[in-house]
Amino acid sequence: MKKEKVILGIDMGGTRLKTAVVGLQGGIRCRDERDVRNASSWKQFLMALVASVETLLDIHAIPKNRVLGLGMGLPGLIDFEKGFIHHLVNVRGWKNVPFAALLKRR
Repeated sequence: MKKEKVILGIDMGGTRLKTAVVGLQGGIRCRDERDVRNASSWKQFLMALVASVETLLDIHAIPKNRVLGLGMGLPGLIDFEKGFIHHLVNVRGWKNVPFAALLKRR
């Protein structure tokens, strides 16, 4: 993979977590999919999400400074301006989570 800037795409569902590294022209460079049915809390789910992203970046030698941002698909009630998840309808344990603040720490 060239030294191009990339974007992360994340699809959070109740049973599967899908993560992809996408080039600026829209092509998927690499992807990861994980079973999250046994994640009983948002903390466990977040650990799986971080592990998925870190695995993709490590395996494909993509430094974090090449990641411009991320886009996420979330099934629920979200305050996008504050980055706050009020409730995800089909993902257990996701109520009142300051998601953007947690991601920034990672």
